[in-house]
Amino acid sequence: MNYFIRGDLVEGIFLKRLNRFVAEVLVDNKKRLSHVPNTGRMKELLVKG
Repeated sequence: MNYFIRGDLVEGIFLKRLNRFVAEVLVDNKKRLSHVPNTGRMKELLVKG
């Protein structure tokens, strides 16, 4: 599967997954919401911190 991203990528720290499509991440010491394009569990990849 290919994803096309517009704009610049921003590095952040994964905090938690709120639902299938939204994650809470830490960017520049601020909590932000991020779109999660993969609706699978991804427990091996989405690890807190």
